[in-house]
Amino acid sequence: MMIAKEVLTATKPVALRVLSVLRWVWLRLRAFYSRFPRLSYWVTLTAFACLAFAAKGFGSAFLTLLAGLAFYKFGYVWLNPTLRASKRVDRRVKQIRKALIDAYDVENWKEVHGVWRFDAFKDIDGGKRYEVAFKTPKNKTDEDILKLMPMIRDQIGAFAWTEDLEHSRSGMSYILFTDKDYLADTITTSPLIGDGHLPKPFLEDFGARVPLGKDTFGRTIYLNLITPGVGATNWKVQGDTGAGKLSISKAVIDYCIGFPDLFDLVVFDGKGDEFTHFKDFCLMYGTTKLDFFEQQRYIAERGQEHSFRLAENKAMGLPRRHEFYNPWDDGGKFLVVIEDERMTILSTLKMNEVDKFYQDEYAIYSVSRSRGISGVKSSQIFKSEVMSVATRNQCFKGLVSGAIASSSDSLLSGFTADDEVAPHKIRGKLTATGMSSAGLMVMAGVHEPTYFKSVYLGREKEISYLKSLADR
Repeated sequence: MMIAKEVLTATKPVALRVLSVLRWVWLRLRAFYSRFPRLSYWVTLTAFACLAFAAKGFGSAFLTLLAGLAFYKFGYVWLNPTLRASKRVDRRVKQIRKALIDAYDVENWKEVHGVWRFDAFKDIDGGKRYEVAFKTPKNKTDEDILKLMPMIRDQIGAFAWTEDLEHSRSGMSYILFTDKDYLADTITTSPLIGDGHLPKPFLEDFGARVPLGKDTFGRTIYLNLITPGVGATNWKVQGDTGAGKLSISKAVIDYCIGFPDLFDLVVFDGKGDEFTHFKDFCLMYGTTKLDFFEQQRYIAERGQEHSFRLAENKAMGLPRRHEFYNPWDDGGKFLVVIEDERMTILSTLKMNEVDKFYQDEYAIYSVSRSRGISGVKSSQIFKSEVMSVATRNQCFKGLVSGAIASSSDSLLSGFTADDEVAPHKIRGKLTATGMSSAGLMVMAGVHEPTYFKSVYLGREKEISYLKSLADR
């Protein structure tokens, strides 16, 4: 016992010296690793590979095990995307702290206490989006924090920033940063395609929303087909040829056919070949003048039927979750009307026929919100030759617009000539690279204008989706 104690006492200084040297080496390796991460990876990989071969040559099981464990450890660290994302987050935190220290003109981080939490989004974008929650210091305001964001964006090398109004509150500002512009590339994936990803209608809130695409920050943008507390919503979809109108209509169709027990589809295809692959999934599908007016008669009859049932339910005193007619309460379906290129029919009518059609259309859509009927109608521009002023301004308040030709046309949509979200200014505005603006849209009318890029799936992918629905 005494001998062991003497040995420990004698070797303690040496052991401490060895540990000190090893710690020094480790710190230098970490510094090298931080400065040249990719090079240090290959150096480490080569060193341990050599160690493994040497161990095999000497037949040392211990060295072989050591080399294997080290190889696994470093391989895991470098190949694991979660750990790589964690390192990116740490780097962001340091950059943001430095930016705040510079902004507040203080000496160290303890005098700032600005960042309360830092969250890295772990989704399909691979860590390119991240959110920072900034706690407002006592001697500052929330507006002061927002004024610092452009400088912080430049400090961390982000592409853009925006305030997350859904989570922000007094004394706490949630800021979303992105490293990439999600509008620069064509979006070819949609939550509509693939089992388990379809956002189901939230029946308890009497609502349904269609995923259309993504905004600059990669957030999914939705079209409220049925708005909670409001009822069915009517939408205009406008834009020049190639602007992306068709992708909006197809997104609504894809959504509705995914829930055949909740929606009935009435589709009019003015060109005659845009929606043919959806024909078997529609309650009514038409391409001719006869089809067009037959559909309008049916929509009017369906509206009267829903109105009768709403009055009947009120007379019977049945408990309902809302004041508007909800077909789902009675085991029925909402009626969704998709119309494309209606001008091909209206241009063939006489003046008195157009007037009669406009009157009937206004009678349908002026009350469609409370009768379970939602219309999505697309055209290059909604002039009076395409839709009556009363129907356009009073019944179809929702707007999804791509690039259009002139400022005078944008005035018809409710924008001013100087408005930065006027559709004719979209082209080239959202893509710094000057790429094509196909699919770039602005949604307005029912809320604050929102820029986004619509999903382009292509006919082959849509047909594959339809086959999977048919098999299911």
